Parts: sequence; structure tokens; C-alpha cells
Amino acid sequence: MFNLYMYILIVPVSILIVIGVILFARSISSSNSYYKPKNIKKKMDELQKKIEANTKDYNSIYELAVLEEQYNFIEKAVEKYQKLMDLKYFEGEEINIYKKLEGLYKKVENREETIKCVLKIAQLEPSNSYYSLKAAVILGKEGAYKLACEYFNRVLNNKSDFEIEELKTAAICYFMNHEYKKIITMLEELHKRLSRNISNIEEDYDDMTLVEKILISLYIATDEINTAKSFAESILSLRSINTNIKYKFYINRIYLYILYKSDNTDEFIELYNKLSTQYKINEIKKDEIAIILDFAFYNYFIKDVNSAISYFEHIRLFNAPEFDMYDLDVIFKYLFEISKATEQLQKLRNNMQIEDDEKYKNENYEKYIDKHYIDIWENSVKLWESSFNNIDSILDFAQLERTMDIEKILLECGINENNASSENVILKKVDKIYDMTLASFKSICQDIIQKKLMYSAVQEYNDHLIDYDYGDEVNYLAFASNKNKKDLTLISFKRWKNTEVGELIIRDFILLINEAGAKNGILILPVELTSSARSYAMHNNKIKVYTRNQFNYMLRDSKV
Repeated sequence: MFNLYMYILIVPVSILIVIGVILFARSISSSNSYYKPKNIKKKMDELQKKIEANTKDYNSIYELAVLEEQYNFIEKAVEKYQKLMDLKYFEGEEINIYKKLEGLYKKVENREETIKCVLKIAQLEPSNSYYSLKAAVILGKEGAYKLACEYFNRVLNNKSDFEIEELKTAAICYFMNHEYKKIITMLEELHKRLSRNISNIEEDYDDMTLVEKILISLYIATDEINTAKSFAESILSLRSINTNIKYKFYINRIYLYILYKSDNTDEFIELYNKLSTQYKINEIKKDEIAIILDFAFYNYFIKDVNSAISYFEHIRLFNAPEFDMYDLDVIFKYLFEISKATEQLQKLRNNMQIEDDEKYKNENYEKYIDKHYIDIWENSVKLWESSFNNIDSILDFAQLERTMDIEKILLECGINENNASSENVILKKVDKIYDMTLASFKSICQDIIQKKLMYSAVQEYNDHLIDYDYGDEVNYLAFASNKNKKDLTLISFKRWKNTEVGELIIRDFILLINEAGAKNGILILPVELTSSARSYAMHNNKIKVYTRNQFNYMLRDSKV
């Protein structure tokens, strides 16, 4: 009997519970639907009437926008929020409203307006790293590189928080803005991330080797030769390098080039001998012949012209398409003329000293070598050096999206990309030497000799100087403060303008050093060297050359 009463009691209660759950579930789902409950519709109608009666009833507009947002009338809500923003209704709360609008525009897939909100937030809140990075990535992918760099600069110290794609985008932006040091910062972080991502090593390997090639090129371009050397050595020490013969060949080749650019001639010669034995001319594989061209240039700058000619002859025999860009016929003519000119000039200038005759004073290399040959040779050296430069490969990281008119968006946001800050062009002290009297210039030069170079000037040297058309010059015989007074150095300051100093002028200067009875020479220039001149000077232990930036640094304490 008791069980019967319990049954009669439990069944109705259970039914009531089930009905309650169903009604509750319906109420929940209706609140998330597009249809408003009756009381909400009534409230919205009332607010609409109030707004129609008074278009300046901003509180009602805001209240209606909130309800429309809540009940999924997003576009209507956004329109009202935007109107209130334009009327400065949210003064002091703009950032929060833009964040709200960003989410709403994203919901209705309006990318252009979403981007505007991101840019506005990044403008109003520069310290907000999240939005600065977001704005930087958007601008970078849309091609507004200069402005993107402005935003990336804000978060540069947080690079460890960047995603891999964000690091790539930042690197591209800095590349387009020619900020090599910052590219290095991004790529070093990217390399670290790819290296430790062991689980995806197969997937990331190509990216990692590309980053390594670009980094080495950047280290060389920014004169961080020791860093490039250490980095290449670390790559060669990895066991995995032996499984990729093509990449190992590339690293071996560029490592030799790094040693060539460094001051360590002994290390270079040791590796050169090893690689020239490993990559023999008569056994070379088709995809390795580039190193034979390297050997030709190395022989020219470090060994002698005849050895270089021998290698260039083999290059012609290969008849390889990759060498088509080099005019080998003209290169041979240049090399033969250099060889003949060296012999002839040494003879003439020796006779000039013996006979004390000024007749051959202005004889120089440029008179003996066709200008066309010189230009072709200089261009060939540039082409060869550019084969080690992979910086442009940074553009392989990502494709430009360009999905919208970013210039129009920036204009509507009140942002002018052309006003993005950049380094001011400052007139350097070295540019002011041309306005000085010759006497003042000499005074400055003597000051540099004593205080910067730590030499004592013995006398001004004017004998047998070649009369160039590039400008005037001042020459001194001097000795180092810590060396024998008999070990003289010829120090030459050129006040030349609007030119690059080529290899032949360096060769002329070496002849002048010998004529002056000096042991070695220092050449100080307010201009740059050509590629060939730079290589020739670097590997000639008789001279030291200082160019524009170094000359400017020497003048830092001078009253120019």
C-alpha cells in the first residue's frame, strides 16, 4: 500500500520537473534567437519612438543600440554606436567602444571596418602591445611598410611573444624600410624558434635554411664579419648538415667568402687550399662550378693576376649558362692590361726617380687601361659579390595580401603614412671639408694624424704626385709613435667629391708609397671605394684605407 502511495506521489512530481526543464530550455534558447520576447520588442519600440520625437536623445540611441546588439541586430547596433562615436558621446571611453566595434564588425565579416578599429585603438593607446602588434601585422601585409615599422618598433622588446608569421612580417617590413639591424633582431628570434621546434623539423627545415642564408648575408652587409663567421661555423658543426650536400656546399662556399672578408688571411688560405683540393677543376660537378669563379677572384685579389687568368680560362671552357652574365672576353683584356700596366708603370716611375725627371709624373693605371674594361671588371666584381647576398630572399617568407585600399583606410582614420618618422638626414662633418681653405684642411689633417692615428708627421710630401681631376689632396710622411722613426708611413688625405675610388687609384697609391720611400701607407677618403678597390685594399698588407664614415668619425672632435 505504501508503495502505491509513493508511486502516486512521485509520478506527478516527475512530470512537473520535466515540464519545468523544457520551459527553462525554451526560455534560454529564445533569448539567443533572432526573435525578441514581447516585453523587449515593446521596449525597443518605445525607444525608437523617443528617438523619432527627439533625434538628439543620445541616451535612448545608446540604450537601443545595446538592446540591438544583445538580440543580434548587429548592423543596426553598429550604425548607432558609430553615430554616437562621431558625436563624441563616448568621450573618455573611446578605446572600449572601438574594442566593442571591432568585435561586432568581425562578427558581420566587415574586415575594412575591423581594421579601422584596430588602427584607432593602436593610435589612442600606444602602450597597448597587443593592438600595436596587431596593427603592425595588418599594415605590413597590406604593404604599408613604413607605418608598420612604426608599430613594430613599439613592441620590438616583446619579440619573444611574436608568432612565427608575425616575425616574418616584421622582417619583411624592416627590409622594405632598409633597417638591417632590426631585420637581424627578428630573424635571430625566428631562427631560435625554428631550431627548437624539433617536432616540426621536417616542415620547418626549408624555412630555417632560408633564415640562415639571409642572416649570414645581413651579418656580412652590416660588417659583423665575426658574427657571420661564428654562425657559419655553428651550422657546419651540426650533424644534419652532412645529409644535405647542396646546402653544405653553399655554407662551405660562403664560409670561405667570410674568411676572405675578414682580417685572418691564414685561416682563409688554409680553407682555400682545402676546398681547392676538394673541388678540383677537372672533377667538378655541374652544380658546384660556382666555386671555380670564386677561386678566380680570390687569386686575383690575394695571389696574382696570372693565377686568376688560369681560372678564368677554365670558366670559359665550362660554357655554363650561369656565367653568361660575365663578359669573359673583356675580363681577359682587363687582366692582361693590368699585368702589362704594372710592369710598365713600375719601370717608368723607377726611371723618373733615378733621373729626377717629372716627365712621367702623371703616368697612372687609368691611362693604360681602357675605361670600358675597367667598368666591366668593376661590374663583374659586384655581380660576383652579389652571388653571396641572399637578403632579397626575405620576400619569399610571405605574399602581399593587398585585399583593400589601405591608403583610403589610413586617410579615413586620420593617419598619414608619409608622416611616419624616419631618420633625419644630417649633414656630416666630412661634407664640410670642401668649404674649408686648404690651410684649414691641412691643420685638420695634421690633428687627425697626431690625435687619432697616433703618428708624428715628419713632413708634407709633394714629390711626383699624380694630378687627378677629382679634387685636391694633402700627403704627409709620418712615423707611428710606438715604432722606429725610420719606418715611415705615407698618409694621404683626399678632398675628392662625387666619385667612387676604384682599384686602379689604390694601385697608383701603392706606387707612390714605394716612391716616397715609405714602408706602408694610409689613405683617408671622404668617399667610398668600389667593390674591386675594397677587395684589393683589404688584401694588401701595405696599405690601410679609411672611407667616408670613418673619416667622419675622425672629425668628431674637430671644429669643422
